[in-house]
Amino acid sequence: MTVIVGLEASAGDEKIVVIGADRLNVNGDLSTAQFLRYVNCENPNNLSFGFDFLEKTGMDKIKLKFGPKIKVSKNRDALLAHTGVNNEANQQVSKLLLNPEDFLKQDAFLMELLSPFKIDPKITQEILSDYRSSFDLKRSLGKGYVPEIRRIFDMAVAKEHKLRSPLFRLSWWDRNYNAALSEYLFSSGFNFDDKSRILLLDISLTGALTRRQYYAKGYGGKYALEYMRDRLGTRQLGFFHDSESLIERDISLDEAVDIVTNAINFANKKSDFCRGLDYAIITSKGIDTHFSNEQGEYEISLMELINRRTSNLRTEINQLKTIKQRYNQRK
Repeated sequence: MTVIVGLEASAGDEKIVVIGADRLNVNGDLSTAQFLRYVNCENPNNLSFGFDFLEKTGMDKIKLKFGPKIKVSKNRDALLAHTGVNNEANQQVSKLLLNPEDFLKQDAFLMELLSPFKIDPKITQEILSDYRSSFDLKRSLGKGYVPEIRRIFDMAVAKEHKLRSPLFRLSWWDRNYNAALSEYLFSSGFNFDDKSRILLLDISLTGALTRRQYYAKGYGGKYALEYMRDRLGTRQLGFFHDSESLIERDISLDEAVDIVTNAINFANKKSDFCRGLDYAIITSKGIDTHFSNEQGEYEISLMELINRRTSNLRTEINQLKTIKQRYNQRK
């Protein structure tokens, strides 16, 4: 679910980042999230999963609740926006990135994170002590990879599939591309030549990081990117995400806020799974939040989603038939 948007900008000589998100959240149920992903997937074969889901569950609607997707660190020096669902895995990743001190206090969770096998209690504290002493989040972020994120999602997938055996849980390690898991946009200050600079980082399910000058993710991400590329004049670079983030641009704070908020609103109009608007600004002086208090629930008819998807497929098939007929007439 959702759309999250980030954009680097300039306020005088200072670099800043604006992050925005809609407010629609899906519940943490794995099968529900998978259903929504498959119904909206471009592969028509995945529609069979949708019909199986309806038959097995008897559900006719999904209720999505309004709530914030942008989180602020305790020290108010980092921002995190998430897609997907606000389940336990997402909460642990948020704790890791925003409040690592609290993350490191969880003995039982850390031991599960470090190994799918049970460890002799006699050496547990030694293992935890070694891990904590070597833990350095800023260093991991600087290297472009946070291995704990991959592990957290691996654990979540193994638990969802009720894999009680350590060997079976281990077999699901590195198989975490899953609709019930989140992706992230993260922003904080990083030191370069003794100077701090605010950066925008795109964080994937694997824990890999990519610096972006602007980006959007989630179900509505393609619409938000479409809007942003039009505003920034980079539509021709749409197939080269890395290249478009290498081009330096001077964007004022007001313009950045306008681009981010309108990108969210554009996605809200285009996608069934995006509603509402929050945004925040991070600078070297701290964070300025602009969060809505919008509450409530939003219902989506599952059969309506399937009917709309099948209708689109019929249109595509008819277009292909027309192209084929024209081709045959030329021969």
